[in-house]
Amino acid sequence: MKLEIHARNTEGVLRRLPSPIEMIYDAGRETPCDALELTVPLCFEGEDFCQLTLTAEGSIQFDGIVDRQIREKSGRGNRLRLECRSRTALLLDNELKPCFYFQLTSAQLFEQYLAPYGVKKAHFPYPAKRNFIQIKKGTCVWVLTEQFCDLVYDAAPFLTPGGELTLQPLGQKSYTLSNRAAGALPYLSLKFHQRNDKLISRVHMKTATETYGNYYGFTFDNPEAVMRRVQRERYHHPVHVVTEHAKLETRRILQQSNQDSFLCEAELPGIHLLELGGRVRLPDEEKAEALIIQEIRCEVSESGAVTTLRMIRETSLSPV
Repeated sequence: MKLEIHARNTEGVLRRLPSPIEMIYDAGRETPCDALELTVPLCFEGEDFCQLTLTAEGSIQFDGIVDRQIREKSGRGNRLRLECRSRTALLLDNELKPCFYFQLTSAQLFEQYLAPYGVKKAHFPYPAKRNFIQIKKGTCVWVLTEQFCDLVYDAAPFLTPGGELTLQPLGQKSYTLSNRAAGALPYLSLKFHQRNDKLISRVHMKTATETYGNYYGFTFDNPEAVMRRVQRERYHHPVHVVTEHAKLETRRILQQSNQDSFLCEAELPGIHLLELGGRVRLPDEEKAEALIIQEIRCEVSESGAVTTLRMIRETSLSPV
């Protein structure tokens, strides 16, 4: 895969950097920003870089800010190391002014909070508003976005590599991993992790407080844990007062436990910047389920390049 790296210095001048000696690219479905660390031969000495883009096969895969810059001169040679995060890291870095919103619309959320920090478009299912929402001390833009989407749409927000917000957990592309099927992506190794210690079988939801303690009026069972003969109960005190939101919040504890209980890891030779949320088929496996790409890690070193995919079951995205 052909890569091009351009960095902009503090004076606004754009420089094309040499091919990386080392590189690590990390992207995850549950975090709003990607990370990129790279080491190149030392060039443009004396310049400080503040922005960086990574282009793969002619399309921008990473557009971000330079957090750290290290110039090294040693027996290994003169090198420049840049540690970067995608531009949407600003959603985590910027704290909001504490206040009460008595009416916050989806249009306001995008225009006032998301667009100024690099989000190019917001794909909300429909225009909506929240009549009351509190911004507490220490709340960042991303946390406010999560709260709004949870309360209004009963869904979690995700960001695409192109910097667009969506509430759809699945991507548009599908891939096949196989060492036998024609046209498939070959792999170096496959690992399947079954983590029963992550499964929760039952959650009790607090609905009131009585004289002698709390009252838990709703109980939710997890069929996945029952099927695996796991017994692990939890008691939950919801953040949201509205009953329907509280129920959803409680059920998501079980849903998250199902996601955490299974992981498939695949190592692929070379650099493969695949779509987060994309579906993956494993035709070489007899009982392979439909999988979803949750994380991607690309590593380039002097010995070669490897891409690691971390995948979860598609069925674990469904509500419990």
